[in-house]
Amino acid sequence: MKHELQLHLLGTPRIILDGRPLTALTSVKAQALLFYLAVTGQAHARSALADMLWGDVPDELARANLRKALQALRQRLDPFLRIERDTVSMAPDATCWVDVTAFEAALRNAADGGDEPLRQAMDLYRGDFLEGFYVRGAPDFEAWWLAEQARLRELALYNIQQLAERGAAQGDLAQAIALAR
Repeated sequence: MKHELQLHLLGTPRIILDGRPLTALTSVKAQALLFYLAVTGQAHARSALADMLWGDVPDELARANLRKALQALRQRLDPFLRIERDTVSMAPDATCWVDVTAFEAALRNAADGGDEPLRQAMDLYRGDFLEGFYVRGAPDFEAWWLAEQARLRELALYNIQQLAERGAAQGDLAQAIALAR
């Protein structure tokens, strides 16, 4: 049976596995690790991940904590991960939908001038990236998260502006005003 994972990271984060909320993943740092891997879409060195999430503890303890987080992820999400000796990434053949990726794809499709991809992007943008999510003692993760949050917010604001301008140009002033607000 092929499993499906959905990561809703715009707004309050939600993990959906096979159509149901995954609540068993209680480690905030394991969640942060999953979110980081999914959004970046590339393999990362274990040492870099340990530093990013446990940079405030000695290296040996950071690596041990990373192993525990990876074990927690493996227990629940093994088909979606590629955990190797030196690197960790999302499995390239796994069915994993990430709203951030879909949001950015919709904006790229909007470059052709259609309003529908812009509307799709706005439907996906339920709030700021990882809204209400906090990882204690991980300043490098926080720096990445805040930069992503600002970048995605700017894209959303630009998107809203585009929709409002198009609405005004087409004479739909009510929509343009609602979007501007």
